[in-house]
Amino acid sequence: VVIGLFAHGFSIEGAAGGWGSLGVQLLRTIEGVIILGTFAYALIPQYSEFKVAIHGGVSRGTMWKAHVATLSIGILASWVLWVLADLCSSGLNHTSFANPWYSLIGILFFAFSFNALGSMFALFSRRGKIILACSLIAGWIALVMLMVQLVVHTQSFWTSLVMNLSKLGTTEISIIGWVIFALWILFTIWLSYFCSKRLQLRRD
Repeated sequence: VVIGLFAHGFSIEGAAGGWGSLGVQLLRTIEGVIILGTFAYALIPQYSEFKVAIHGGVSRGTMWKAHVATLSIGILASWVLWVLADLCSSGLNHTSFANPWYSLIGILFFAFSFNALGSMFALFSRRGKIILACSLIAGWIALVMLMVQLVVHTQSFWTSLVMNLSKLGTTEISIIGWVIFALWILFTIWLSYFCSKRLQLRRD
């Protein structure tokens, strides 16, 4: 608000612009917290939910449905706030307003991927979780090293990759891309269901 006043000569328009910027920042902050909370819920608490459900006589299938329903509510809330924040920051300037469907695709991709990973983590003991996490980190480092070698040896690939990444959100997704995305979402949902049905109480 103060910056808006100084920028516009202590006018009412400056104060309104300052309050508007503050509102957009607060909305962005709430949006970020909800998105991170949704991803954390998808990744972390599945074994804790299982212990509560199994002691309460709730079946694994019902527990999995409740978990997916709660995750879907978090995804929807995150996406609505994402769209509202983009709309408030861009106003009526549609050229700077990102395609909301791409935002939903990104949230769905990460949320269900983390959900499948969290289901796998829930199957393991503490030692198994450490081993799995180290394996994933090592695999990620190896993938990054391979990508770096590919970039170093093929500069044209790097240039085309940057150009393609810069076009994300402005170009339409192909039919093959939609099919791959749908198959990935179905695979992560099946994997989380498969792991949830095999959860057992254990002593860590």
